[in-house]
Amino acid sequence: MDIYRGDTLADDCRKKLGKIFAEGFTQWLGYFSKKPVVIAKVFEHSFQLDQFFVAIVDKKIAGFVACTDCHKKSLILVKDKLKKHFGWFKGMIAFKVLKKEFEAPFENLPSNTGSIEFVGVASEFKKQGVASNIIEHTLYENYVIEGMAELT
Repeated sequence: MDIYRGDTLADDCRKKLGKIFAEGFTQWLGYFSKKPVVIAKVFEHSFQLDQFFVAIVDKKIAGFVACTDCHKKSLILVKDKLKKHFGWFKGMIAFKVLKKEFEAPFENLPSNTGSIEFVGVASEFKKQGVASNIIEHTLYENYVIEGMAELT
């Protein structure tokens, strides 16, 4: 297993990360769409790849951890993509509600603290220690995990 920052991988990694993201988050985003393919298309454009650590196993993306320095964001919503794929009304609601969830700032954290924002593992690589291995490759001594949903 090799670990890379997302911004060092090929451009098509967004689609693969989006698929893994959608596998886990569709259950929480079902109001907007129950189709994982739609969730993937909406969010793949929002990923800030320099904040993603990605595991590669046998030339396949096995999983990712979105981990920031608590100042940068791992996901920045694209309003036009939300409206395009969810429809105008649900897209606007998604933008207002999810922006608060995904882009809320942290305050008063110790130095060298990272924020683990998303963890996703492709179904074929579950229960193989992928997420643990990725987290070991992040750069921080301390971590904060706020409201993280398990991507199953």
